[in-house]
Formats: sequence, structure tokens, C-alpha cells
Amino acid sequence: MNITKAVWRYLDENQTLRQALSKGVVSYSKLAREIIRQLKLKPKNFDAVLVACRRYKVKDAGSEQKIVSLLKRSALSVNTGITVAVVDRHSPPQAMLSLQKDIRKRRSGLHVVEGANGITIITSDDFAPLIKKTFKQYIVNLSSGHVELILKSPHELEHTPGFVGYLFSLFSERGINIIEEMSCWTDTIIVIQKDDLGKVLGLLGYSSTSSSSPSFFFSPSSSASS
Repeated sequence: MNITKAVWRYLDENQTLRQALSKGVVSYSKLAREIIRQLKLKPKNFDAVLVACRRYKVKDAGSEQKIVSLLKRSALSVNTGITVAVVDRHSPPQAMLSLQKDIRKRRSGLHVVEGANGITIITSDDFAPLIKKTFKQYIVNLSSGHVELILKSPHELEHTPGFVGYLFSLFSERGINIIEEMSCWTDTIIVIQKDDLGKVLGLLGYSSTSSSSPSFFFSPSSSASS
């Protein structure tokens, strides 16, 4: 086994460690011992692993600053009372057309994504009964009471790699489960559980303000308003 290549591959696959290395807050000795344990190497390989860690170049150290800058200049829209439904891909096309027509008629939000085996529908809880009535036996899964986050970022997002991956790693480190995620140009849409909203707002640097409105808007320089 090539020790250096094995260590570098391990570090390439661990974003949290790469971030710590880029900031210079890692004990190389402790890191080397952890890598030996994770890769099931022998204690005699300690020096080789330690050298490999010191020689590792963090490839994305500069891009993290760009991502953080984008986040600071992004606006966050939060919608509560969200239903996520997955229906069979072979459901009747007219059923989806009928649902879209009814929801659009009421000028409510709707996202539809077709995958290899199913179609995901994200919309207001108000339309959960309509989804059940329209698709019936074609429903694979349906859950309600979620929160939809829409990050509206500057146009530089198109040319900034790692933006979504960075967000995902932040969420994962804090135990925030992402139910669904999709992107539309400079909008990043994420659906989470209602109980995780406070953690997300704190993570992204927003102040949480209670509101009876089903949706409210946040921007980096303002408090929530209903």
C-alpha cells in the first residue's frame, strides 16, 4: 500500500478535516493516529502517515472564503407548513397536470422533480389532501409539517464550486437532516424538519423571530417580518 496516497485519499474524502487543516487548527500527531486507526494501518507506519499529513495541500482552502462571502450576501426565505410527496413515476400524466393547475390557480408555491423511480412534489400542507385524492395508490410517501428554506444568492454562485457541499457539511455536523434539496439557477431550496429551524437560523447567522404567518422573509441585515 502506498501510505501517502492512502492518507491523501482519506483527507480528500473528509471535508471537516480539510477545513480544519486549512485553518491550521489540527494536531498532526493526533490526526496521524486517527488515520492509522481508520485505515487499519500498523503503528510502525506512524512517521509515514505524519509526513503525508504535513505534505497534504488543502485544495479548496481559498474557495471556502468565496462560499462564506456568498452566504453573507444571500437572502433567506423561510416557508413553514410544507408537504413533501413522492409519487410513482408511472402515475397518470394527467394527474400531475391537474394538480399543477389547481395549485397554480391559488398562486401557491410548487416544486416538482422527476427522478428515475419517482416524482417528488413539494408544496403547502394545504394541498396534502388534494395530492392524496389525485394520486391515490400511486403515492409512495407523503409527509407534512416541514420547513422550506430558499437561499437566494448572487450570480457568482454559478461559478463557485462546493457551495451546496459546504452547506450540507455544516448541516450534517449539527445533526440537521435534509429531507429534500434542489437548485434553480441561483436559488438553493432545502426542506428540513420543523424542529431544526432554530439550529439552521443560528448556523446561517440569522436571528429567529416568532411569527404567526405561514411564511416570512429574512435577509442578512434585517430581522424577520411577517
